[in-house]
Amino acid sequence: MTEVKETLELKLVNPNTHKHRKLCETKTAYQQALHAAFNANCTTQSATNDVVVDYDLSGYAKNALKKYVPQLCGGSYDAKALHDDHPVRFTNEGIRLDHKPQNAIEWYVKIPHHEDYHLWIPAQINPEQREWLKALYAGDAEMGECRLFDRRGEWYLHVVATRDVEERSTSARETPIGVDIGEASLLTVCHRDERGSPTAPKMWNDEGRQFDNSVRRISRRLDAFNNAVVNGLQNGMEMRSGAKSTRFFTPSRRKWLSTPTSSTIPYWCWRI
Repeated sequence: MTEVKETLELKLVNPNTHKHRKLCETKTAYQQALHAAFNANCTTQSATNDVVVDYDLSGYAKNALKKYVPQLCGGSYDAKALHDDHPVRFTNEGIRLDHKPQNAIEWYVKIPHHEDYHLWIPAQINPEQREWLKALYAGDAEMGECRLFDRRGEWYLHVVATRDVEERSTSARETPIGVDIGEASLLTVCHRDERGSPTAPKMWNDEGRQFDNSVRRISRRLDAFNNAVVNGLQNGMEMRSGAKSTRFFTPSRRKWLSTPTSSTIPYWCWRI
């Protein structure tokens, strides 16, 4: 068995005005508590708790802060400054899922707001992660830290899930390969030999250079054509009063224009 992790994304579907306001309150209180603990250089969970305890947050958000802030202040991150828009973190005990397959929106998620107040909100899932969510709901996967995001007024919840999967047996006739699409080389491919060591990669360079050269030639020709058309238009629009009429043909309208205007002449009309 192999342990596999996946970050599941759920979009909270149209929270009403009341729930949206509560989510905003949670985000604001979390940001204030995070910045206060970071500015106080809290390097331990105890020190972090002394700072965040008075903020209007659920215990799940405070516990997540007590784990996160010491990592920022000299721990694994050792950050020098904070981004202005951190997601709200919760420990896994605070988030709950509910599945109602008979409903149009099948999934619901419980978001902690205060110690004794929670928000149940319908959630839209990524169809490719349905099996992961079912495993999480059935207890066949373990929920990790959860993060609440506000993306321009739309709310998303990221849930880290872990479960054991059976290792896929590899046939002796199968050869794993690695493929890289890059800029210096159009394509690089390599595989492992019988000892499991990577072999010398095979690179395709000429095809990439030929493709780039073709793109450059076409681009130069288009630029030259556009410049010629623009110059023709400028000459036509500078006609003096009383001069011989200059006519333009517009292929899109299939007619001639004797008195062109900026609204009736596309940039690619030809001067006759």
